[in-house]
Amino acid sequence: MEIKNINGIFNTINNGIIILDENLNILFWNRWLELRTKINSEDILGDNICKRFTNIKQSILIRKVKSSLTLNTPSFYSTTPHKYLIDIPLNNITNKVYDSMQQSVTVVPYDLEKKQVCIYIYDNTPLCTTNYKLSRALDELEIYKNNLEQRVGHEVKLNQEKDTLLSEQSKLALMGEMIGAIAHQWRQPLNAISGNIQFLEDDFEDELIDEEYVEKFISKNMELISFMSNTIDDFRNFFRVNKEESIFSVRQKIIETLNILKSSIDSNKIDLVLNTQDFNVKGMPTEFQQVILNIVNNAKDALVAKNISDKRIIIDISLSGTITVNDNANGVPKNILNRIFEPYYTTKEEGKGTGIGLYMSKAIIEEHMNGKLSVSNNSLGALFEIKLQVNDGV
Repeated sequence: MEIKNINGIFNTINNGIIILDENLNILFWNRWLELRTKINSEDILGDNICKRFTNIKQSILIRKVKSSLTLNTPSFYSTTPHKYLIDIPLNNITNKVYDSMQQSVTVVPYDLEKKQVCIYIYDNTPLCTTNYKLSRALDELEIYKNNLEQRVGHEVKLNQEKDTLLSEQSKLALMGEMIGAIAHQWRQPLNAISGNIQFLEDDFEDELIDEEYVEKFISKNMELISFMSNTIDDFRNFFRVNKEESIFSVRQKIIETLNILKSSIDSNKIDLVLNTQDFNVKGMPTEFQQVILNIVNNAKDALVAKNISDKRIIIDISLSGTITVNDNANGVPKNILNRIFEPYYTTKEEGKGTGIGLYMSKAIIEEHMNGKLSVSNNSLGALFEIKLQVNDGV
């Protein structure tokens, strides 16, 4: 049966499109579905979709079709997590979370006189995968937190391994700040995705949806989802317990750390400049990232606390093995400059600082990485300098 002149458009859209009559018989099956299900349209036209795909809940689909035709409005068919309308195996996907494509399904009126609807099938696998990764990350974080509390309690009670205890306390303090940073980082893309979805129905009613619209809609939302997924991956990598040394790129680890802090930096209107030279060092990457995060966070807090109008943080990487972090917050008072790396010493208001971040930073650089961490004042403000041994991996 020929259903209007739709082949030219529906067969090029990067989504599944099915035309059904009110009895759920298949009247159109587009090229996207042919490629993914390996079922040609001529082999399925006229079949009842529920008899062809027995996993479909017939009563639910009939209700959605009738609702769409009666109200002349799209109806969203909820497949729930780990479900789908049409089973499309993900055979050639590496590192996949699901065996079958996760789908978002919309039932849209197509021809009211003939009582026909159009079913749009969106590949929802990337979003479901992101949600799965987030769930796993939160589970790992909960396990890590519980283990950390037990370990800290035991070490405090026995008064042993003071430096290990301080390191865990420092990381726990960072964890609280980073959870807030990630929540801030996710707020904008979540709002954007929500807005895009809400405007979809209006744009459909205004007949603005065509192939170009759909491609832009998918591309824009996939960029947002990818950004959110990368944020979670950065967070998981930062807190992954790994005591093995490796040779790593200083620039890469600094960029990964700054990605986590990006929203906090941007929201405080701080101009952050990273001069892009690079060198490799040997050590534990997450410990090095902890140092960078501590120093940049301190610079950010100083700029905000002093209400600097033109806030700036400059990070320089020298090929000789030197990293400097320089802010323009007018420097550290001279009377406390020689105490800034002492444990539990903080210049912040009570409750806003633990006084162990810079102490642990110095211990990591000097005791774990055989380097040197120092602080001084220059014409702009505080200048933290890290000197490390360059390792070319040979």
